[in-house]
Amino acid sequence: MPRRTRFVSLVAAIALMLSAVSIPADAEELPVSMPAPAPATSHKTAEIVGIAILTGVVVGAVVLIEIHRHRSLKGCVSSGPGGLQLQNVKDGKTYTLVGATNQAQPGEILQLRGSKQKQSKRHRTEDNDELTFVVKKMKKDYGPCPNAVPPTMAAVTVSVVDANTQRPIAGATVIAGGASAVTDERGASVLADLPAGQLSATASAPGYEQKTVPLTLQADSPGQVRIALQRHHDGGDIERSIGASGTAALRGVHFDTNSANLRPDSTATLQQALAVINKRPNSQWVISGYTDSQGSDDVNQRLSDARAGAVMDWLIEHGVDENRLTAKGYGSSHPVADNSTEDGRAQNRRVELTLTK
Repeated sequence: MPRRTRFVSLVAAIALMLSAVSIPADAEELPVSMPAPAPATSHKTAEIVGIAILTGVVVGAVVLIEIHRHRSLKGCVSSGPGGLQLQNVKDGKTYTLVGATNQAQPGEILQLRGSKQKQSKRHRTEDNDELTFVVKKMKKDYGPCPNAVPPTMAAVTVSVVDANTQRPIAGATVIAGGASAVTDERGASVLADLPAGQLSATASAPGYEQKTVPLTLQADSPGQVRIALQRHHDGGDIERSIGASGTAALRGVHFDTNSANLRPDSTATLQQALAVINKRPNSQWVISGYTDSQGSDDVNQRLSDARAGAVMDWLIEHGVDENRLTAKGYGSSHPVADNSTEDGRAQNRRVELTLTK
């Protein structure tokens, strides 16, 4: 039986017991030689006591439910395959941290306030432990972890080129391990102070499709990686796709990681989509958002909703009647590529424009 159901059943049982209690009538008169009995408790007093007890039980149940929903973790932070993780000193379990973790660093002890998040069946452990923790607040004055080994750091040079011409792309943005840089006129950028091990690097540039590649970095041994970007569809491609199937993927629309904030290099594709919509004054459109399969279903659903809404808001701000647009998120459903690879996940993170009328 779920914990909340057990609380409700307990409260109901106590209420029933209290309602069944009967107060005995006044005692019969005793002989003069016996001390007089204490006066019996009145029915009114019994009702007040019963109400007080019942109120205490209800308040206690509410407090316990709130503590279960909003709780805190304290422990040592480390890097994991899904991002930052923390081993909770209270239950010994390791939780993957999502949410407000921008200032958290591996190797330090933190106390975090937030809530556990249910995982989808495919992401649950065998014993169904809920091992994801959504961080709301963070306290950072507990110092380094005992016997913590400082993370080994590495650096990588990332070169970004045009996939068709092989020419360097200047001004491309490269992101890896929480660090970012912009390529120079040679199409090169250097990312330093990265944690050694398995990482991924993402490159994007105006007019090109974003691409993510895996990295394996070794401490004290600079790495190198080359990323070739494909030019994304122009307005003609979007128009042709709408004409052929009624749907076009807006591949040039990019967002910040785990965010619905449109990046500046999305503007060109958004303007092309705007031109396609304006060519059909009485048309109706659906903007669909999709994510990759990383993270829980709930988080992916909310993120896809928010990203579709961000594109719709941009179009409305640029003159499209809001009554002609509908935004809908589909989470990680309907993948178009293999979610087991970085490149496949990048393709699955997309926004589509569909003509409905």
